Amino acid sequence: MNVQLIGHATVLLKDKNFSMICDPWLKGDYVNNCTVWQYPPREFGIEKINKFKYMYISHDHEDHCNAETLKKINKNTPIFILKFKENRNLIRRLKEMKFKNITEVIAWKKHKIDKFTNITIFPSDQGFVDSSALIQYKDYAVYHGNDCILKLDTIKKISKLANIDIAFMPYAGFSGFPSSYEFDKKTKKRLAEKKKKEGLKSFYDAVKYLKPKKAVPAAGDLIIVGKGKAWINYFDRASPIEAIKKAPLSVKQKLIDMRPGDIYSRDKGIIKFKKKLKWKYNTSSQEKFYAQSYVKKEVERYNNWILNLKINNKNFNKLVLDFFTKALKKKNLSNLINYKLQIISENKIKNLKSILLIDIGRKKITELEKPTQNYTKKIIIDAFVLCRIIRHEILWGDAYCGLFMKLDRKPVNNYNLNFWRWFYGTDELLIDYKKYFTK
Repeated sequence: MNVQLIGHATVLLKDKNFSMICDPWLKGDYVNNCTVWQYPPREFGIEKINKFKYMYISHDHEDHCNAETLKKINKNTPIFILKFKENRNLIRRLKEMKFKNITEVIAWKKHKIDKFTNITIFPSDQGFVDSSALIQYKDYAVYHGNDCILKLDTIKKISKLANIDIAFMPYAGFSGFPSSYEFDKKTKKRLAEKKKKEGLKSFYDAVKYLKPKKAVPAAGDLIIVGKGKAWINYFDRASPIEAIKKAPLSVKQKLIDMRPGDIYSRDKGIIKFKKKLKWKYNTSSQEKFYAQSYVKKEVERYNNWILNLKINNKNFNKLVLDFFTKALKKKNLSNLINYKLQIISENKIKNLKSILLIDIGRKKITELEKPTQNYTKKIIIDAFVLCRIIRHEILWGDAYCGLFMKLDRKPVNNYNLNFWRWFYGTDELLIDYKKYFTK
């Protein structure tokens, strides 16, 4: 069997009578916010890979569950996802696209797909809507880790399930932290270095305890494009090459650098798709990438799409208030007592503005005339970007990673995982948004 990295987290397992694709992103070059692009860009996509026997989708983020790709895939293709109560957004999306063969696999239970193939899916230890999978075909085992960060005890348990031939593993967290925060430069630099160092250590420890024959630093190679933004990409996270170079010797011998199109064969090792690399993991190469006319045109087109909504300020305020009122109806928010979220959303050109102070634990929302300093977390977001999120056309994570939001938190070291679980969970909220907009 051959294992091919198509790009980012998209991996194709293929044998004579077997094929399975993981996290298919085969069409389009960027995710929903258009500042975040696949890099290095894939060498080929849906025009070449449009038929496969099975599909595994780890979670509903656009770079793993790509809408434009899924539109082109046979709706009878068997899809395997984690059975998880918070996975409703993924199931909704797949059903809206008319997929007919969706199997929810119970966590940690080996699921027999056919005579030669099994899949075991593992939930995120952090409680996010994410998963990773161990795919076993005959005597071959592949671990698809995508974005799913796991505790070392979990990694050890997975290592006992199979002798893994190759593992595609997360090595660098992609988010807007600390780049999009209103911290001073010294604090930002310190937090960025800490984040990079911790990300690499987590990756090395995971490789050590998973014990694959080969491991690929994968799914962290997205970049942010835009004038003067290239520096951000390796400010708080490593490139795949840096992850390999800095690895301790015991781990480094297992690591391989795979680029889009490269194939791993148990017998032949790495089969390079291209000998000479056009795109490199450095600032100058990424600036050249953004300077391409088609990239700039797409960014401009996307920005125009964001603004292409008709809503007045009264309806906008009502929409935002109704959205977060429903978000507070979630149970078990007591662990966020005294956690106050300030949302500042406006668009001066269209005269839209809403400022809310949300006391999450007490489930109380106060509408404000002007911003306050009495908050735990502050999020500043364009009014139309927020509208697109509420309409399920952008995910919070996409807006955050693409620097479409500015944030602050008090104190600086007050990271609260419970907040992010609740906040990202609002992606699945369904409200009747159409009544707030005019055609």
